[in-house]
Amino acid sequence: MNHPNPKCALITPQGRSAIAVVAVQGLGVADVLDSLFPPVGSKRLVARNDSIIYGTWLSTGEDLMIIRVPDSDSNFEIHCHGGSAAYQSILGDLEKSGICQTQPDDISFNQVHPWKKECLLLASKALTPKTAKWILRQAESLPATMAQVILMLEEGSNNRAIETIESMLAWSKFGTTLAQTQTIILCGNPNVGKSSLINKLLGYERAIVTATPGTTRDVVSQITAIDGWPVEFQDTAGMRETENEIESVGISKALEKISKADIVVHVFDGQHPNFETGADLIGGRKPHLLVRNKSDQLLPDELKSWSVQYPQTKLVSAQNGFGIESLIGSFSELLAPEIPNPDVVFPVSKTQVVLLDEALRLTKNGDGPRAVQVLTADHPDPLSL
Repeated sequence: MNHPNPKCALITPQGRSAIAVVAVQGLGVADVLDSLFPPVGSKRLVARNDSIIYGTWLSTGEDLMIIRVPDSDSNFEIHCHGGSAAYQSILGDLEKSGICQTQPDDISFNQVHPWKKECLLLASKALTPKTAKWILRQAESLPATMAQVILMLEEGSNNRAIETIESMLAWSKFGTTLAQTQTIILCGNPNVGKSSLINKLLGYERAIVTATPGTTRDVVSQITAIDGWPVEFQDTAGMRETENEIESVGISKALEKISKADIVVHVFDGQHPNFETGADLIGGRKPHLLVRNKSDQLLPDELKSWSVQYPQTKLVSAQNGFGIESLIGSFSELLAPEIPNPDVVFPVSKTQVVLLDEALRLTKNGDGPRAVQVLTADHPDPLSL
C-alpha cells in the first residue's frame, strides 16, 4: 500500500536503547532516503529489491540499515543506534527534506506482522548491538517462516509443519535470552578475593575491598557485556557460619541469588585451596566454574601440578590480572555454548515460544485448523510478560 503524504515517526519506545527504529512512509520517500543515505554498493535505494539495505547516514556518519517493507516502494524502517541523538538527527534530516514527523499511531502499524512488532520492541530493549542484530534478523525471518507454517497447516502438511516448528523451538533458549542479561554470581568463603576479582572483571572499583571477613553483606551487582553478550555480575557475602545477624541476612540473600543465577562461580583462596568446604556452603548447587584466586603467588611447579590435578579450575589473580583473560573466555563459552547459523529462524520472546508450543501440540493431535488460529491470533506485548 502506498501512503500519499510522506511522514516519519519513532516507533520504538523513547529513551536510550541498543536500537531505535524510525518508520518512513509516503510517495517519494525512497528518493529522499537516497539523498540522505548512500547504500553500500553502486545501486541507489530506489533501484534495489533488497529487504535489508546497509549504508551510512550522511549527516552523522553512522552506519545503519534500512528495511524495505515487502512489496512496497513507499514504506521503510530505519534501524539506528538507540541513543536519542542518533534518532533525533535522522528525524530532523527527514523533516528538513519535507517528510512530516508524526506520532507512532499515525504510522500504518496494522500492516506490520505481530511477530515482527515483537522483535522490534525487543530489539529496542536489547543491551548490546550484537544481541539487537540477532533479534532484528528474526524480525525479517519470523513472519516469512510463520506464513510457510500456516500454509503447510492449511494444506494438511502437518508433518512438515511439525518439523519446522520443532526446528524453531530448538533454539528458543538462545533466542529468549537475547533481550535480557544473564547472571554470573561469584560466591565462596569470606576474604578469598571475590570483591577484588569482580572489580578486575568490571575494570573499575564497584565493590568494597578490605581484608576484613564479612565486609560484603549484601549482593552487589553491575551490568556489563562479555563478547557482546549482556551479563550482570553479582558479588555475594562470604559463605561461613556466623552469629552476626546482619551478616547472616547477607548470606541468606546470597543463597537465594545463587539458586537463581545462570552461572555460579565458586572462588577460593589460592593459598588455602580447601574449596570442597566452601562448595558445601552455597546451597548445594554445583558451581559452573571453580576459580583459584591469588594464584600468582604460587611457584611454577605448583601451578603446573594444580593444572594437571584440577584442569577444570581457573587459576587467576585479582591483584595483577593473571588468568583474567582466560576466565572471561570461559564466561563467554558458558553464556553462549552454542550459536545458531545466521539463517536459522527461532523465537525471541516467551510469547512466541508459548504460541509455538501450543501450535505444535495441536498439530501433533491432528488439529491443524486450531493451530492456525493460535499462530494468527493477536497476543500481548512481549515486554509485559
